[in-house]
Amino acid sequence: ALNYIPIYTTIYNTFTPRHDFNPNTQNYLLFVGRLTEGKGFPLLLEAYKKISQQNLPSLKIIGGDKPAYISDMPHVEYLGHQSYKITLEYIARAKIVVTPAVWEEPFGRVALEAALSGIPVVSTNRGGLPEIVENNMTGIIVEPKPAALARGVKAALKKYAFLKKKLRQRQPSLRRKFGFQPFAQYLKIYREII
Repeated sequence: ALNYIPIYTTIYNTFTPRHDFNPNTQNYLLFVGRLTEGKGFPLLLEAYKKISQQNLPSLKIIGGDKPAYISDMPHVEYLGHQSYKITLEYIARAKIVVTPAVWEEPFGRVALEAALSGIPVVSTNRGGLPEIVENNMTGIIVEPKPAALARGVKAALKKYAFLKKKLRQRQPSLRRKFGFQPFAQYLKIYREII
């Protein structure tokens, strides 16, 4: 029981079954979401400043109203609000997707979309994100601190080929866990109710 409420089962959110591996990834990190503290946006910007290496991937940002201070940051591109279809295209071309939540993220939809597109995810260990990202296998999980996030991005870049290989191998289990199983669980509940 959690907060005195008995939990019988967890049914995950599902995904849109339109994910292909894109061989034409580009050299950018991607953040998608509200540009708020809870979603870890300030944390990401602070971590990005700490990453110093040659061929630093640029950082593309989808979502929210553009904060004025982004304009002063080199290699940061604000893309604004985008449609779901366009967002999926950016995810599929990203080198790495970063989901730096500080709050207890109920479900990391962006992380799931990235993993199903074969894109490694650097994520914090908050809420449901660790249920999607398998640490050092399909991505890197870190504490929500700037230095830890910067180290996580560097580690993902260093292990990039390995993470991509593992993501390809994990596709059937990801699709089962977040696609077929939830449908079967919902059908079972509906049949029990009727």
